Amino acid sequence: MSIKFDLFPGNKRRAVTFSYDDGAKFDRILVDKFDKYGAKCTFNLNSVNIEKRFDESAYRIDESFVKSISERHEIACHAQTHPFMEKLPLDMMVREVYRDRDSLENLIGKPVVGMAYPYGTYDESVVNALRSCGIKYCRTTHATNGFGSQDNWLRLNPTCHHNGALALVDAFFDTKPWHNLPIFYVWGHSFEFDGQNNWAVMDELLCRLSARDDIWYATNIELYDYMQAIKNLRITADESTVYNPSAVTVYAGVGDKTVELKPGLNRL
Repeated sequence: MSIKFDLFPGNKRRAVTFSYDDGAKFDRILVDKFDKYGAKCTFNLNSVNIEKRFDESAYRIDESFVKSISERHEIACHAQTHPFMEKLPLDMMVREVYRDRDSLENLIGKPVVGMAYPYGTYDESVVNALRSCGIKYCRTTHATNGFGSQDNWLRLNPTCHHNGALALVDAFFDTKPWHNLPIFYVWGHSFEFDGQNNWAVMDELLCRLSARDDIWYATNIELYDYMQAIKNLRITADESTVYNPSAVTVYAGVGDKTVELKPGLNRL
């Protein structure tokens, strides 16, 4: 018996995720587009910049909006005040992350364990600080222009910025079966669409992706949880039984069929 872990939830062969920073008011437009096409996004926020209440003239999104989108998208950290993290003393690094976590968690009522590096900069001391603060993954701004699975979650490299995404769509669709669990990871800032007057880029990207039925649309934390669930499976030597200690169902191929490895004991 041979088990292959080459499927995302729903027996999908590919995954798409988005990550947007800073919480500008243009996130409202972006959320509408994601919801229209069934896509999911992780919004990385600086808690001190979130408005207490909606104000049409305000540049930042407000608490009620953040809370509402957290029901279908992910809210993640971006440090409390958006500093260059690697330039801070260790105790300030920890405060920046932990206070941001605490404020966001109190706002949305659920754990916040993801993050994106402010300015995309960091060093080893920052990585260690994030780990001590309970952060599970942190996105960089280093584009891979590829779709490989991640193995260093505290240095999570995206596929590309949204300005380069359309040029990679065909390559993503052409990934072969041996390109195990391909992920198209797009990042950016919503204010860039307004400043560059190129909202059409996101419209076309979402339209092209939504035409496929083999794509799993996930937040960053959903991807992390799924990949960790695969890693943590306990499989008997003859591969006849799989114990899944997580709360996440894992989809796998066994011979010429697909199986769902639900939480708990699974006999194949």
